[in-house]
Amino acid sequence: MGHCANPTGRPKSNLNKLLSQYMLRKPKGLNKTYGEMLVQRLLKLAIEDGDQQAIEYIWERLEGTIPQAVDMQTGGQPVKFTLAIGEGDA
Repeated sequence: MGHCANPTGRPKSNLNKLLSQYMLRKPKGLNKTYGEMLVQRLLKLAIEDGDQQAIEYIWERLEGTIPQAVDMQTGGQPVKFTLAIGEGDA
């Protein structure tokens, strides 16, 4: 078997940890966390303001990225492939 250069995966950055902790805090005098306010703002942008980027962001988080069509044409012509078969394979 091969050797994995990073067996534990990508390390979590300190910034991710700090942001995650901060999102759980409630600002003084408010009953919502920063995370709740961020979600509320994102939903307002998408629903009330019709912000296309906000809509796409929410959609991708809920349903995954929308598959993109791949055009297998070059200059309007189909892509041609050549298959080389060695001796005894035919």
